[in-house]
Amino acid sequence: MHHLELLSQFILETGPSINQGVSMDHESFRAIIPTVLSSPYAAYQMLALSALHLSHIRTAQASHYRDEATFLQTEALSLFNDSMAEITTDNCASLLVFSTLLSLHTLEEAVTASEMDAGGFLDRFVTYLNLHRGVRAVMSESWQQLLHSNISPALNRAERALDTTSLQSHEQATFVAVRLHNLLNDADMCQESEQACREAVESLQLVYQSASSTGDTPPEHDPGVIWAWPSLLSGVFTNLLLKRRPEALIILCHYAVLLHRKRHIWVVRNAGQMLISEITRFLGTYWSDWLDWPNEVLQDLL
Repeated sequence: MHHLELLSQFILETGPSINQGVSMDHESFRAIIPTVLSSPYAAYQMLALSALHLSHIRTAQASHYRDEATFLQTEALSLFNDSMAEITTDNCASLLVFSTLLSLHTLEEAVTASEMDAGGFLDRFVTYLNLHRGVRAVMSESWQQLLHSNISPALNRAERALDTTSLQSHEQATFVAVRLHNLLNDADMCQESEQACREAVESLQLVYQSASSTGDTPPEHDPGVIWAWPSLLSGVFTNLLLKRRPEALIILCHYAVLLHRKRHIWVVRNAGQMLISEITRFLGTYWSDWLDWPNEVLQDLL
């Protein structure tokens, strides 16, 4: 019965909360829930995320629900490792949903851990990025199968969102892209690293074009677009972040602006602010001109 409660929690509250308040319509329900329930590891991870959400809602029982979320996630990972599944037409949708839910769970845990010990968020966030890249792996290997799966309507909506832009968001996207490409024009790095950074900037420009410039866009016109960028990154780029390459960190700092605008989402909260602050402290005054704009936005939105 308790698992049914967590399932109901996901449908009525957790799912919509991640999708910025948009209720799960009948089409989404018919697509996502059967997909999740077809794979035990995806089902357990969905329940784990619901329990984690309840730790924010029922604060008096926060410790209990966090422990439950950890237990359910451990079960999910154990079942996933036991399956050692290759990506096929039958399981590609479940793998994509599992990877997405697992990465969101990891993001929330990274934010919570850093809020408690006041530091170390950059390392935790890069771990989250590498995990979220699992979404890219599933999508790149099985895109055609996914387009014919139960979740194809959700993928089509995400594609339409990335193609949608307003004049204001287009102008800001162009500003950010030009600024970051200019940074890379003078970068002393190998061709592979520069290409990875430029690809990250081009992907970020797409997300800026689709995202609200204020955070107040109606959610149905801005559905989960902030999750797109991490899934588009290459391993070369995330390795540059691990190595603390300044150019890669500055690109990440501009993504953090988008995260900060979505701080009302419970898995995000202070993620953007922590990234901007930590990167600014690490890079110091030499790179301050490239970090002025993210910090100005941060101050305007505080």
